[in-house]
Amino acid sequence: MNFNSAQFALFATVVVGLYLVLANGLRSRRATNIFLLVSSYIFYAGWDYRFLFLIIFSTIVDYICGLALGWRLPTRGNCALLLLLLAIAALVLCAPISWAAIYSSLLPAGAFAGGWSEPVAFRVFAPGGKWLTCIGALSAVAALGMAVAIGRRCPGSLKRQFFLVLSIAANLGLLGFFKYCDFFLAELESAIYLLGFQPQSWRLGIVVPVGISFYTFQTMSYTIDIYRGKLRPTGSLIDFALFVAFFPQLVAGPIERAVNLLPQLQRRRPFDWRQFQTGAYLIGWGLFKKIFIADNLIRLVAMAYGPTAQPLGPQTLVATYAFAFQIFCDFSAYSDIARGGARLLGIELMVNFRVPYIACNPRDFWRRWHISLSTWLRDYLYFSLGGSLGTVSATYRNLMLTMVLGGLWHGARMNFVWWGIFQGLLLCGHRLAEPMLQNITPRGAAAKRLFGLLCWIIFFNCVCYGWLLFRAESNQQIWHLTCSLLTGWGQAAEQIGLAARLVWFCWPLWLVQYFQVRTGNLLAPLCWAWPVRAAFYFLLFYLTIVFGAFDAVEFIYFQF
Repeated sequence: MNFNSAQFALFATVVVGLYLVLANGLRSRRATNIFLLVSSYIFYAGWDYRFLFLIIFSTIVDYICGLALGWRLPTRGNCALLLLLLAIAALVLCAPISWAAIYSSLLPAGAFAGGWSEPVAFRVFAPGGKWLTCIGALSAVAALGMAVAIGRRCPGSLKRQFFLVLSIAANLGLLGFFKYCDFFLAELESAIYLLGFQPQSWRLGIVVPVGISFYTFQTMSYTIDIYRGKLRPTGSLIDFALFVAFFPQLVAGPIERAVNLLPQLQRRRPFDWRQFQTGAYLIGWGLFKKIFIADNLIRLVAMAYGPTAQPLGPQTLVATYAFAFQIFCDFSAYSDIARGGARLLGIELMVNFRVPYIACNPRDFWRRWHISLSTWLRDYLYFSLGGSLGTVSATYRNLMLTMVLGGLWHGARMNFVWWGIFQGLLLCGHRLAEPMLQNITPRGAAAKRLFGLLCWIIFFNCVCYGWLLFRAESNQQIWHLTCSLLTGWGQAAEQIGLAARLVWFCWPLWLVQYFQVRTGNLLAPLCWAWPVRAAFYFLLFYLTIVFGAFDAVEFIYFQF
């Protein structure tokens, strides 16, 4: 259910409408949270209802671990009830049950009149269905039950460490199996092949669940914050489950912290017109960035990154610039729509992007780009490795490890590893060169601005080369595209039309970002006089309707 689809527009309208009725009619926080939780599960089931089990499993694991870390481990009876509910979820969601046949058998015969649909032959279980998924889910429930039983018997000094390790192991185990298992099996096959053997394919063909990288990191931050004493565990399973599965940011973030989101879920959220207005603006601006900018730039990007492309240097450069703005507009559009949708429900999510392409160095860039991930990696990985408190070499090692693992977070492909290494080298190189840069920075205002412009041009092109590594499909394509940058510059004038197309699709973004930077306000258009705002909204609507790419293209970060 893409944010840029008619299905989501209908879903969101119904959910927001019913939510406002519940919130202002019943005035019951618990009822509205249950409604939002059910809506979130329906939203996620739109991709594959079987993957709901993973969210529920992760929720139960971290709910139990959170209480244990706060010295409030549930009683044996409550733990048994939670495990029973998890086992029922495994059977309902993972067993090969023919839900379509069961549903059609409950409908009267008149429901199929007129040829709109055909009744499905009644079968409780789908013919040819496999029980392997269900057996794996039940095995995970059994393993959790044994782990909780062992944790209960741990002495007080070790109990908290045990449940922290259980939370991290369960979440990273899910992430590692679904996202990286086939990658490592393929690498093992390649290694055996190099030894002269001919192994059969061991890859399992695992489908990566949508959003698994986001909600596993979000739930892990909850238990780690409790362990560090920054947060008290919640006793409400409904509130915690909603924190994990809140549908606006479930699939592609922002990766929220419990210290920010949970308190909002634990209080009443009366209707606020100003918040509703800004939410509507964020949704509209996000849809514009996705439909008019990001999806139209796909054709420019494919000119160099398509499977059969043979680009020259100017084409590769324009295509790489196009991808830089495509991925920014695509991902920031999702974040804006997520924040806007949450505001319609009275909830404030963190800002995930702060005009990242104005950064002049990698440190500033990572304070502006995918802020929820960069701060997560900083707080839970970089600082855990020692941060910058050790020796200089240890600091550089920690930076490199953090960025390489940040690259791998995006997926099990070598191009993401190279991207992470490249980002780590940029951070280490800037840290090493920073004292020298401070010494050579001019004193005069005009010279200082010129020096800043030069730094921005150099760093922006470094960022774009990083996007080349990120977008390429293989090591061979990385090499081919890198070499192509050195060719064909005698024909650069012939490619001016490509650059003009890039400017045409990006100029509204640059205009808005100019005012965002000048005012220091990401919601700057909302501060304009109403005639200017009306003209701006009409322009966005016109460009979207006339020139928008209405292909309902999936957001890039759905694959992560």
